Amino acid sequence: MFVVQRSILTDFQAAATSLVERHLHGFRLEDADRVSMTAGSAKKEFRVARSAGGHGVEIASTGAPDKPDPSARTWHERAFALWPSESLGKGETPAEGEPQTRLRLDYFARGRSLGWLIIAESPTPPEQSVSSANGHVQEDLLRAK
Repeated sequence: MFVVQRSILTDFQAAATSLVERHLHGFRLEDADRVSMTAGSAKKEFRVARSAGGHGVEIASTGAPDKPDPSARTWHERAFALWPSESLGKGETPAEGEPQTRLRLDYFARGRSLGWLIIAESPTPPEQSVSSANGHVQEDLLRAK
């Protein structure tokens, strides 16, 4: 038995939520120089560069690399910050069945793959599927540009 201050005890009691890994990606967005967004058959490439003010990044279409696209940046920040609702091991599938990919983001730095993010939808009708709503927004973004 140990006698400790209440503040230390509180930290240990909250360890299940406070000691969780906070980073989904093994890289920082600032490390990437290109992101490829694929939704269905539509695919769009974007250039990623540090913003002039040094806070965050600017995202621009590869067709107009000197003209940052604020809507693409805002949408991407939301997608990049998503947290998975279920984590699976290799070869595992969710209890609801095989998920359907709605959006895939591939990140590159100097031609080398840094990683990817797949937003998928459960085959059962979702009540509050954030990923499917974002997938539709991305399809609109890819068609509009």
